[in-house]
Amino acid sequence: MQLGLVLIDIQNDYFKGGRHELVQPKVAAANALNILSVFRAMCWPVFHVRHISTKPDATFFLPNTPGAEFFPDTAPIVGESVVLKHKPNSFLNTDLAERLTRSKVDHLVICGMMTHMCVDTTVRAAADLGYPVTLISDACATRDLLWAGETLPALQVQRAFLAALEGSFAKVVTADAWIKSIGEQSSEPNLRVSQPNGEILDSGPFYHGTKAVLHPGDRIEPGFRSNYSEHNANFVYLTATLDAAIWGAELAAGDARGRIYLVELTGEFENDPNLTDQKFPGNPTRSYRTRQPIRVVGEVLGWVGHSPETLQTMRDHLEQLRKAGIEAIND
Repeated sequence: MQLGLVLIDIQNDYFKGGRHELVQPKVAAANALNILSVFRAMCWPVFHVRHISTKPDATFFLPNTPGAEFFPDTAPIVGESVVLKHKPNSFLNTDLAERLTRSKVDHLVICGMMTHMCVDTTVRAAADLGYPVTLISDACATRDLLWAGETLPALQVQRAFLAALEGSFAKVVTADAWIKSIGEQSSEPNLRVSQPNGEILDSGPFYHGTKAVLHPGDRIEPGFRSNYSEHNANFVYLTATLDAAIWGAELAAGDARGRIYLVELTGEFENDPNLTDQKFPGNPTRSYRTRQPIRVVGEVLGWVGHSPETLQTMRDHLEQLRKAGIEAIND
């Protein structure tokens, strides 16, 4: 099976300040970015669909306007396909089908906007063309609709359209559920928690943030200088959330640009006590550490870092801890 990711109309007019703002588009875009990051790291094909309105009475996605540009967080990078469309159906009068065929894609993963319009139409068209479709529910967004003088809230619109697509036209899942399923397919079966019950702690996929230049197949091992102190690290740290990996890449020592890698475990791992016990009971950041090497699968490209102000605030906090003699990482 060759997966292909189709990102539909994640363009500026759907976001705050745009001409056709949706409800919580940034949440949908963040989840789409998580899916996109996995595809990029695995070198799987990605297709960005861009809508340009050609109707005389169109009010958004107008040609040569900022609102018709891709939203920066999920914008295409070199090597990713861009498909231009003028209708809700991403296949109608476009070369999307041909591009999918050339890339030998036989299963689509779809994210995008708007759920009730272009996403719905494209999913149904893909099913008619014989493609199995996985639709990422929380990587899609819609808006309030007006019907017979009554306002239908976006949440109701979203649920109704997803419910209609589920089963007959697509498998509808959340971003976390899809990422977990990919991790379960690729994770080695013998990776068990270092706990007596032997339960799997997390299925991944897993990320590692650093400033080191690494390549697929490289191993990251304990015993080298920590990213965050002058000491050699007894553990290698990793996470199953992109946001935590972004912090790791940004805060790592050195002046080089941060990098995030998709990685594989080679042995047992455990909750990172620096976060799980001290800051976030229950480990919502899904942060872990291991005494075994981890293997680089690929680099995650196109991720968006924190604002300079937010990053400086965190650095100032870590510097205060250092001056107080408190190690940021209890290794």
